[in-house]
Amino acid sequence: MADSTIEPVLSVPEQPKNQNSSALDLGSPAFLVERALVGLGLSIFFGLALGMHRGGLSLITHALAIPGGLLLTTCVSIPSLYIVLSMLGAPLRLGLLLASVSTALHTAGRVLAGFAPIAALLVVTIREPIALALVAKLGLEIAGCLSLYRLMSAVREANALSGTIPGSAQTKYGLVLCGFVVLALNLGQMAFSTLLPALRGAS
Repeated sequence: MADSTIEPVLSVPEQPKNQNSSALDLGSPAFLVERALVGLGLSIFFGLALGMHRGGLSLITHALAIPGGLLLTTCVSIPSLYIVLSMLGAPLRLGLLLASVSTALHTAGRVLAGFAPIAALLVVTIREPIALALVAKLGLEIAGCLSLYRLMSAVREANALSGTIPGSAQTKYGLVLCGFVVLALNLGQMAFSTLLPALRGAS
């Protein structure tokens, strides 16, 4: 008599989630610091490209101003975001926020480094100071928007990993994130206008 037990023809194992699709890349503190430093280092190439407008000392001042502006904007804006989210009861752990910041800085550096060749070509070809300012502003605004998008995605994912946001705070939470984007963009504009010679009208 044939065995009545029917073996499944095909067993499909459960596929693990793809970690690469996550906006939040977790890692050790050393890894997070290294990734942020890599982003800041990559941004130097955009500064060097802008400094080619005049050459010489301008290469150094522009190369230092770009990562300096990113770091200044981050140090001023991120603590305020963490404090406000904590007041709203968002269960965001500090370590996850730092991972989000590391991801955003790495994104900004990669975007700016990608713009460096075309920026160098434009500032060398068009000798007018206004062209230098426009190239610098355009590159920084695009990099800022993309890195902020990456940061907001990572922050939302970090909150989901930490716990559930109280229902009464959902609307306030969304408003805080929108307000932070506006604040960060304004702070970035102020920081780069102060530090970057291309935006001060001198190079």
